[in-house]
Amino acid sequence: MSTSAKNKVIEEIRRDLFSGEDLVVMKAVKKCEDLSAPQLVEPLIAVFATTDNMAIKQEVGEMLGSLKVSNTEDYFFNALRNKEFRNVRRELLSFIWNSGIQPAGEVVFLTELAIDGSYEEALECLTIIEEIEEGIPEDHLLEASSIARAFITTNKDHEKVHLIADLLVAIEGRQELED
Repeated sequence: MSTSAKNKVIEEIRRDLFSGEDLVVMKAVKKCEDLSAPQLVEPLIAVFATTDNMAIKQEVGEMLGSLKVSNTEDYFFNALRNKEFRNVRRELLSFIWNSGIQPAGEVVFLTELAIDGSYEEALECLTIIEEIEEGIPEDHLLEASSIARAFITTNKDHEKVHLIADLLVAIEGRQELED
């Protein structure tokens, strides 16, 4: 398929995803499976976060959780930073982990999210950081370590203190590997 033809199909799918008609949306979701275009991740996340139709939500969730399309990391992390998608952050983190995304450059953000988010979000952040295989920049590891340590020091009775301590151990373990 030529680039212009592919772009036209992508625009049609985007339009259909936001048509407001469940049948049209579901057909557009099915087309996404066949196309494997990273630029469809962002609208799929928006549909997942906003739809009340559980069949559509499940279909989109399964797709986002099993993506094997490269160049999707930025779309997921932009969505995690978007306050409109706060209600689905845990799921987005799960999709990142399930898709095998290696966000070595997002360790600081993931640490901050673990601290600011729910217990479940913190657990997902820990899992993602533990599974990063590629090198993490040393300055990122040092900053993430400092953030986690500050939280532990000032929040000894917080429900997440042990989980953040585990996160700190994972980060410090990475520092030893990178040295």
